[in-house]
Amino acid sequence: MSAWAGSYNYAIVVLSAGIAVFAAWTSLDLAERVTAARGAIRIAWLISGAIAMGIGIWCMHYTGMLAFRLPVPVLYHWPTVLLSLLAGIGASAVALFVVTRARLGWPEAVAGSVCQGSGIAALHYIAMDSMRFAGMHNYSPAVVALSILFAIAGSLLSLRLTFLFRNETAGRNRRRVASALLMGAAICLMHYTAMAAATFTSSLSIPNLAHTVRVTLLDTAGFVTVVAVVLGGALLTSLVDRRQERRALLDALFEQAPQAIVLMNGDSRVVRVNREFTRVFGYTPEETLGRPLGDLIAPGDLRDEFQRLAELVSDGQRVDAEAVRQRKDGSRLHVLLVSLAILVPGGQIASCVIYRDVTERKQAEAELRSLTGRILSLEDEERRRLARELHDATSQSLAALCMNLS
Repeated sequence: MSAWAGSYNYAIVVLSAGIAVFAAWTSLDLAERVTAARGAIRIAWLISGAIAMGIGIWCMHYTGMLAFRLPVPVLYHWPTVLLSLLAGIGASAVALFVVTRARLGWPEAVAGSVCQGSGIAALHYIAMDSMRFAGMHNYSPAVVALSILFAIAGSLLSLRLTFLFRNETAGRNRRRVASALLMGAAICLMHYTAMAAATFTSSLSIPNLAHTVRVTLLDTAGFVTVVAVVLGGALLTSLVDRRQERRALLDALFEQAPQAIVLMNGDSRVVRVNREFTRVFGYTPEETLGRPLGDLIAPGDLRDEFQRLAELVSDGQRVDAEAVRQRKDGSRLHVLLVSLAILVPGGQIASCVIYRDVTERKQAEAELRSLTGRILSLEDEERRRLARELHDATSQSLAALCMNLS
């Protein structure tokens, strides 16, 4: 039996490479989410991340197989196709579990890469076994071993890169692009090496076509679109989760700040205040929302100075000053304030003012000045008393002594 000469549709080959890079990028992003999560959320991210990554790798392999053309029609046994998908999901779960550990030494990295690489290799060769056509395929053991070695080496590379760069911030985008390209190239190298290991020949036996499906170019386009939607949905979910996490962190920092903070819109109306503002000035967040800040803490004779500082901020200047403000109960306090403009898309918040209550410090300074004045007064009185004693008693005694001596 003579071997068939297969050919490749290079447009689909390029598409498979793009899917590999996209899947690699998704895996990097999902690894960050799994690392940041805790408890049940971590398990949920691990499962969903493994499914998304497994689908991405599985899609790349089948797209690469569909790029390969034989001189006979090829069908696919769909239960075996699903089995190969499970192998990809399992390999992805191992990869995510290993790479999101607190520590990743070389023994753990090697063990994880062997598991992941073996899973990816299993995905490919199970996928090859799903092919049904009027022929058979044989494998070169040496090239098969080389493809498995490439799968393990690529897994080791992806694990190390993902672990090393998962918490880095400086130059993050460049490293992620480089990592995704390297990981995608490793996946493609493994796949096409494994394809080169197979030799296709004709056969007189009739293939079993039960539970098989034919895949056309249109089916391939729909198949790739669905996978792109799945990976894109995973990335979008990760992005939303990351933004919610950052918002929760910023909210916590805002509420727990040791200084009173006010956020205002362009009309100097209060958008939000924190807990310290409520403690210092006595207003609840509901009482401040939508009201001009000047009406709350700078009424009457304090208004002119408040307006002057507000105009400086509206011109884009940062203001650091010491001022007097008024509490809800009418009592006054001394504050150090920092007021600055904030540029936020949509213009919902135009300025921020941070207040630090220094009333006690001012009172302590006044008491210190009073005490210092009292001490100086006492010192002056003591000097006058000593002068009187020297004049009235000591000088008279010296005069009498002089008279006695003469």
